[in-house]
Amino acid sequence: MYEYEKVGRVFVDSGQLAVGDPCYTLAHPETIGDGELKFSDDREEVLPDESIGGLNQYTKFCEATLFGDKPYGMIDGGVAFNTSTTHGDGSYEVTIVKDDFGRQIGMYIDLDGNDRDIQVFEPEGDEGEFYG
Repeated sequence: MYEYEKVGRVFVDSGQLAVGDPCYTLAHPETIGDGELKFSDDREEVLPDESIGGLNQYTKFCEATLFGDKPYGMIDGGVAFNTSTTHGDGSYEVTIVKDDFGRQIGMYIDLDGNDRDIQVFEPEGDEGEFYG
């Protein structure tokens, strides 16, 4: 049996959310640059941040949600995962899923903003197999 704990809300002003270890995304000022999103004039591609000579972190995150064939993606090969929200800016409910021992085993963020209840089911098949 799983326990579900609604732990609060995350606030969004860029229409996207990221999940990742902050030591990779926030601890390196050499990758933050000026923090501005850099577009070409036709808005078809992202451009380097001249202050650091490459794409800044914010631009990399936006690139994953704005320019791919899906509104989500991995950043720098796994530094973080970034996704757009269903309705853009706002606040989104976060629920932690706990096992029988009270250990957190998952996190659910309602990107639709409907604050729906969730239920986790055991996977069918090999427990070690990747489902995705």
